[in-house]
Amino acid sequence: MYWAPLYAYARRQGMIAVEAEDVTQSFFVHLLENWPLSAADRDKGRLRSYLLGGLKNFMLNWHRAKNTVQRGGRWQRVEFDTQEVEAVCAAQSAGLSPEECFERQWAASLFDHALRDLEAEMTAAGKGQQFAVLSEFLLVHGKEARHSEAAAQLGMAEGTVRVAVLRLRQRFRDRVRAHVAATVNDEAEVDLELRHLMNLYSGSD
Repeated sequence: MYWAPLYAYARRQGMIAVEAEDVTQSFFVHLLENWPLSAADRDKGRLRSYLLGGLKNFMLNWHRAKNTVQRGGRWQRVEFDTQEVEAVCAAQSAGLSPEECFERQWAASLFDHALRDLEAEMTAAGKGQQFAVLSEFLLVHGKEARHSEAAAQLGMAEGTVRVAVLRLRQRFRDRVRAHVAATVNDEAEVDLELRHLMNLYSGSD
């Protein structure tokens, strides 16, 4: 969930795509080898803030580091598809600081993970086709939601589709809430973080 926001931060700092990918992967190797995640005290802030601070420090020594993960080096590279992240950066980065770009990408990544979880749940329940058709309604409301077209595609009554959409939205909200709850210290912070997340995703302050 966090490599894409960190990659976006590196790109916004002026690194070319290949260099941003290298520094992000090397940072995670360094993190896993040297920094116990237990050091990320929830009482002192969010995990994403801890990771961003770590990346900033890591980047200061990036060009001087002796044991960085270089292309073709002793480490096996993990290939990431950066096309989607690049698209988000291109669409949202104008006028944003590297930190703001990181936060926006974090919001997009969290929603994406929640959506994938929901897709896996629906597919396991034998409702993969229903998810494929109805997932477009998750962020669509009112007149923009064409329930009749979805009903025709699925061979269902329109009223049944409307109920299915409401249930799907609720399960999606539950998935998002679960992901957010895993990043904060207690339940009281979840609603505040959800509002922050929605503001980030919608592009408002």
